[in-house]
Amino acid sequence: IKMRNTLPIVLLLFSSCFLFEEDEKDEQNTNLTLSLHSAGVTTVNLNVSPEDSLAEFTFELTRDDSTVQTLSLQSDTLIKDTGLNPNITYTYKGYWKNGTERISESDSLTVTTMDTTSHNFIWEIDTLGIYGSYLNDVAVIDENNIWAVGRIRMLDPDSSFNGTGREDFNAAHWNGSEWELILIGVPGVIGEGIFYFSENDIWVAAGIIYHWNGEEWERFHLWDMGVLGHEDGIITKVWGSEPDNLYFVGREGTIVHYDGSDFEQIESGNDVLLLDVEGSIDGEYVFMVGIDFFSPAYSTALQIHEGSVETLYYSEVGFPDNANEWGAISSVSIYEDTAYFVTYQGLWKYNYVTLESTVDPAFSNYGYRHMVVQAPNDIFMVGGGGDYTHFNGASWDFNDALYNNYALSTVWGGGDLKGDITVMAGHFRDGSHGFVAIGRR
Repeated sequence: IKMRNTLPIVLLLFSSCFLFEEDEKDEQNTNLTLSLHSAGVTTVNLNVSPEDSLAEFTFELTRDDSTVQTLSLQSDTLIKDTGLNPNITYTYKGYWKNGTERISESDSLTVTTMDTTSHNFIWEIDTLGIYGSYLNDVAVIDENNIWAVGRIRMLDPDSSFNGTGREDFNAAHWNGSEWELILIGVPGVIGEGIFYFSENDIWVAAGIIYHWNGEEWERFHLWDMGVLGHEDGIITKVWGSEPDNLYFVGREGTIVHYDGSDFEQIESGNDVLLLDVEGSIDGEYVFMVGIDFFSPAYSTALQIHEGSVETLYYSEVGFPDNANEWGAISSVSIYEDTAYFVTYQGLWKYNYVTLESTVDPAFSNYGYRHMVVQAPNDIFMVGGGGDYTHFNGASWDFNDALYNNYALSTVWGGGDLKGDITVMAGHFRDGSHGFVAIGRR
């Protein structure tokens, strides 16, 4: 009798639990949010966010009422839609499904892909200095405000500098009509890198560090200050998110951080020559790359986040003969949540939030001195051999016209892109002049 009375109760409880769980499962994923993460020229990244992420569910994505993806999801997920066309508006919608039945749907999301940018630049060429002059880096603020640093020698018969009849400068400023030559520090100091916050806040890496505060060039000798030791390398590049958050890098893997009042060395974990540094717009993530062309050719890519240095990449193969090695890494640039690296095997894109890595093998040349990613459809690379490359979101333009027009004699040291103005700086291969090319799109 007890078993007869108990069995229906057990079945009832089991059935009730089952119905409760099914009802809970139906309820917990009813509300879906579909939002735009980013839009490229031929790709769109979408965020899918279920209101409740306790149970796995089937998600269907439609584009212009056609199903493009169906997959199982359990929590917030980033979905990539590819094979799109430039400058086209698409309408997306997401559905939660139970089997083949659509249980709930998101609001419609309208997304317009980026258009391509123009490859066509009209170039204006300026020469600076006499024999022995060269330029290493530039900063473009606008078409009437451009800075270049390096070594600029000028004839000066009345100069008593070493009795040579010449005068040395290490910076030049373009004001829209002419180049003003500037001496930072003392003659013989060579400008290696420059970073511009404002007209009263400019930083120059020149072995040691110089800062223009609106009235004078302050000098920071990190060795005399006890920040660096004799085994550390000179400072060659600088980048910052704010005036109280700057990073300086250089030879022997040297990294120094400035917080607005104090300089502090950060151990990189290697002694590779660091060639480039750039970070996210909020300064939370900072990346640096470098190469030492010895045998073997050491190369590395580093990330700094929350004060910790992480080696993202290290190789002793500079010029690999297979796709498993990326080889030398010569430049880095950041756009939103993605770090772009120039490698021997192609353009490495690393999303430092999702940790996704891809390599575009459309080009394979370690020799790009500097890269600027203004947007995914506007990437400019300065080649060390007098050439440049531009990506417009759909195609690559490998251009050596300036190099050829000057009898194969130009060598680029650095470059920058701001809006429709790009500048490359370097020297003639015979050492006769410094060389600045201003391109207007």
